[in-house]
This record gives sequence, C-alpha cells and structure tokens, in this order.
Amino acid sequence: MTDRAKVTTLADAVRLIPDSATVGVGGNSQSRKPMALIREMVRQGRSDLTVVTFLGGIDVELLLAGGCVKEVRAALVSLDLVGLAPLYAAIDPAKCVCETEASLVYGLRASAAGVSFLPSRGTLHTDIPKVRGDLKRVESPYEDEELIAMPALQIDVALIHTSWSTPLGTAGTEGVPVLDRLLSEAARQTIVTTEQVLPNEDPLGDVLVRRSRTTAVVEAKFGAHPTGCFPYYRQDIAFLASYAAQVKERGAEAALSLFTHSSQPEDKRVDREQILVQL
Repeated sequence: MTDRAKVTTLADAVRLIPDSATVGVGGNSQSRKPMALIREMVRQGRSDLTVVTFLGGIDVELLLAGGCVKEVRAALVSLDLVGLAPLYAAIDPAKCVCETEASLVYGLRASAAGVSFLPSRGTLHTDIPKVRGDLKRVESPYEDEELIAMPALQIDVALIHTSWSTPLGTAGTEGVPVLDRLLSEAARQTIVTTEQVLPNEDPLGDVLVRRSRTTAVVEAKFGAHPTGCFPYYRQDIAFLASYAAQVKERGAEAALSLFTHSSQPEDKRVDREQILVQL
C-alpha cells in the first residue's frame, strides 16, 4: 500500500491494529459507527484493547462480546432508543475509566496539539478527580485560579466511517461530524471505511478527515449497520431491539451469533429531515 493508493481490504486494514492498542471509535451513539471494521476485529481476535469513544453503543457491545476489550473510555454507552447496552451494563467497573464529554475533548485536543495536558475547569467541582488518579490540580501561572490538568489522550488507531472518501483518504460525511475530525488529528493512524470511494480526489463536500491523517481507506457499503449513515440508511432499531432482547436472554454468545447472521439493509436514500431526528 503506497501513499498514492490507500484503498485496501477490511482484513488488511484491521491488520494495522495491534493487540493492546488504544483504539478511537468514531460516530455518535447510533450513527456512523465503523461496524464493518469492528466485526473484522472480532473475527481476527484482537485483544486487550483500550476503546475510546465519545458516545458508545453497539460498537462497544460487539467488542465486549468478542473478548477484545481491556478498558473502555466513553462519556456514555447505550443503545439509545432501545435502552441500556446489556453487556456494558454488566462490565467490571475496573474496566471503565470515568470520562465526560468535556474530558474526552480536552484529552484529544491535548494529544492533537502534541502537549501533555490542557488546563480545564470542567471537572474541577465534581467527584471525577476523586476517582481518577491521573487528574492533577494545577495553579494558573497568570491568575489566582486552580485548574484541572487534563492529560493528553493518545490514540494509536482511529476508526471512522464516512459517507464518501477519495482514494487518498480525504473523507467526509453529510451527517453530524461528532468528534471524528478531532479523533483523526489525535491519532497516530486513521482507518477510514466509507460508503463510496470517489473516482478522483475532488471532495463531495466538507472534509471530515484530511488525507494526511488517513492510513487506509476501505469501501464498505452499509459499513455502519446497524447504526445509521446519512443519507444512505437509518439506524436499524428493530435489529438493535432484537439484539438487546437476545443478549439479555443468552449473553455474549447471542451477540456474536446475531452479527454473524445479520443481513444488510436496503440501499435506499432517506429524507434528510426524517433521519436528522435519529442522529
């Protein structure tokens, strides 16, 4: 794979992810989760991963079911309209790092800037510093003020699903960008899966991931299913509800079985106003 040809297969892309890596998963709860990559990670037996995601859902569930996870760092993990994420709800608390949306943003910003921490007020008057031994209080050198030094959150590999990508990895989405741009800037490597690889280097719209940050590009139609990808398909609420019911009854084995035998949704564009309600 040369710099002029970043398009590759799912299997080869996942081989770029070592065991024990810190993996940043893009998307937002039930929107644009890189599920094709996550399925392949489970198939290849990745293990001891630290999973970082802004708002997690079925992505974290499948990685837990596959025995891939050492630690989860997320502001929230749920199945959104369906309710609690059953495997995450049963996780050993020792595997969870207490994060907020603000702590994740500051940690990723520090990493992207190449500094060891950024000062923050966000968690100063909360109980989070009591349960996070890595959070230190610092004095501002400019004012009489105490702040929290939010440590940089280094990402080894970012996994991001987009609506489109050029062959060299300039990628974008027509949906909500969430933290994906920041995630790619903070990561050492970024793997992009996309609904379509464009025939040339002309972007279709606003850029989410710069090609200088992209390591590999994989065309994966329906690659976010059962989460949604505007404007191609909505989140599959029926699938998620079935998943939650079966996992509550039979555990992780049901999760792996359901994903192995799941079918792809119909290739059908949807109305922007309708899908934005679900993003």
